[in-house]
Amino acid sequence: GQDEDVPTIGLLTTIICNADLSDDFVYEVTKIIYESGYQKDTYASSEAAGWPKVCNIEEIVDATSIPLHPGAQKYFEEKGITF
Repeated sequence: GQDEDVPTIGLLTTIICNADLSDDFVYEVTKIIYESGYQKDTYASSEAAGWPKVCNIEEIVDATSIPLHPGAQKYFEEKGITF
């Protein structure tokens, strides 16, 4: 029932994992996050209104402030993202 725009903030999300997790496991989890369309229907209306795309792989370089797990790094490098 919201009839007016409401100023809000948005934050980038970082998923932190244990360095001992296998590279294959972290690779698969990263791939699922970026390729599964997770909640795409939920966010479609906000994206249509001009809000940033959820899980936009092109923004990962700016969103990363800690070292990547080697499994995640492998996924991003396969997609042409370099850090």
